[in-house]
Amino acid sequence: MKNLKLRITQFEKRPYRFTEVLDRSIVEAFEDLPSLTEDIKVNGVVELAGKTVIAKADIHSAYQTQCVRCLAPIDGKLDIPNFQVVLQIEKEDTIDLTENIREDIILALSPRFLCKDTCKGLCPHCGKNLNKAKCTCKNSEQDNGPWKILDGFKL
Repeated sequence: MKNLKLRITQFEKRPYRFTEVLDRSIVEAFEDLPSLTEDIKVNGVVELAGKTVIAKADIHSAYQTQCVRCLAPIDGKLDIPNFQVVLQIEKEDTIDLTENIREDIILALSPRFLCKDTCKGLCPHCGKNLNKAKCTCKNSEQDNGPWKILDGFKL
């Protein structure tokens, strides 16, 4: 796993522009998150203001996951256009932005994805994808849910 470490001397006197590629494995520790399918591209600038380091970057990658309702595969792009971190330094020679980038990626990747907002999901009885066809199983016609008794209630 490659870390995004920058030497303070690189941006001590003037802002330093950088382009780095981080291994996608930095976010693989979380099972509920989508899998990154590309390494993480980071384009940014870092500068020093007294003892404060200000880093700004754009972060890009791609992911693959599945719809939480119908289990269809979903391929998507991860774009974090305004990553920013402010760090205080004392006697450090380098800063490592890897953990800050990792946290922003985790926050940007929702654990619940839908293939489309109107996804109908799967039939709870036979498992048919209701986005592709109407279910004709016997159980779908007879809803035995807990609220069925209220259908006959007259006000």
